[in-house]
Amino acid sequence: MSSARKKGPRFVVTGKAGQLGNRLFFFSYVLSLAAKLGGTVANPGFADFAAHFEGTSRDFLSRWPARVSMLRARWLGEMACRIVNFAVRLATRVCPSFFGIKILVVREDRSADFRLDHPEFLHSLRDARTVFIGGWLELKHLRFEQPEILRAHFAPVERHRDAVARLISDARAKCDVLIGVHIRQGDYAGFLDGRYFFPTAIYVRAMHAAAALFPGRRVGFLVCSDQPQQIPEPAFACVASGTGDVIEDLHALAKCDWLIGPPSTFSLWASFFGKVPLWEMHDATSAPQLAEFLLRF
Repeated sequence: MSSARKKGPRFVVTGKAGQLGNRLFFFSYVLSLAAKLGGTVANPGFADFAAHFEGTSRDFLSRWPARVSMLRARWLGEMACRIVNFAVRLATRVCPSFFGIKILVVREDRSADFRLDHPEFLHSLRDARTVFIGGWLELKHLRFEQPEILRAHFAPVERHRDAVARLISDARAKCDVLIGVHIRQGDYAGFLDGRYFFPTAIYVRAMHAAAALFPGRRVGFLVCSDQPQQIPEPAFACVASGTGDVIEDLHALAKCDWLIGPPSTFSLWASFFGKVPLWEMHDATSAPQLAEFLLRF
């Protein structure tokens, strides 16, 4: 008599690691683990953004594989997140291996130990029925083995896709090459002592350098920013602005041909989701070269 196939662990994401870009990457990492091990995921802390993505819009627990919940209120997800975090703290004090529960806190300086291709790490998960996992990832260690699952789960819902389709169509009608520019200035004024805060003039200079990489072609730009921007347009075929909706700006950048931005998981996610080469601006004096536009994932 054949035995039933053992199901993989139930992953439950704890807490909220950073803003949208960070949380998309961490969610995707856990989803990739579940897909590899035949498990499932619940991420109640994603309730802030759940309504905006196809895979989570009908479920306040933000589960994968996607589920339909009768109750879709954001506050239910927030409440579930608080309950999960309390349960994790209690289990940590009592017994982390209680009833097949495993608790993982991914620290950025140790995230190499939690790679999808790390046999010992994967083996340690196979015996667990429930895995509570939370923390931060150092993205240089992150690889996705089934990216199309992620792109399907985190596709924006129809209203966002339609708004972006109109925006991109209008911009492409005026240019041959469309370059997305992510200008992040708000929180970057203080992040890492302002290391990646660049005045708008620095971005404009990078835009001129990028336009020069495509001689004889009409180069247009789509600018998405957390601050109002005034970009001089006559030098370029067109300069379009994002809608200002964070989900739509993220998706619009993913629909461009090339991307420019500071080191940020926001523009990095757009690059991954849309398979768009990204040039990261690490200092105010650098200028983009075609060979430096990369796909990280």
